[in-house]
Amino acid sequence: MRERKEDIPALVRHFFTKYCRENEKYLDAQGNSVLSFQPEGLQILMEHNWPGNVRELENAVERAVVLATDPSVPLDVLPERAEGGALPADASLFEIVADVPLSTLNQKIKRLDIKIRQWVSLDLEGGQSWPQPPF
Repeated sequence: MRERKEDIPALVRHFFTKYCRENEKYLDAQGNSVLSFQPEGLQILMEHNWPGNVRELENAVERAVVLATDPSVPLDVLPERAEGGALPADASLFEIVADVPLSTLNQKIKRLDIKIRQWVSLDLEGGQSWPQPPF
């Protein structure tokens, strides 16, 4: 990615749509993301060295989707590493979510718990196999 900075905006759009669909938020009628970084945010992403390559960018965009409270994603949802230090490609989940507010993580866990409970409570009479989980 260091040699193909021009691909970053397209990758960001792709990851925005992927994680907006996964989180069921900020989607238009066609199921595409309506999120975008503020111009300074995209510039920071374009200037970042990306030692973790595409996976690190994907993690940054996923984090932005989870933390987004408005279609225009502010700078403060970007990991500090994008503005300076780098997150290693093999970073643990703890390192990735270290800056995520606990209330946001709790909301995500509650939503997932509800989806799991709904899935488990499906009527499976007649020896039906389990359907694909909705998460």
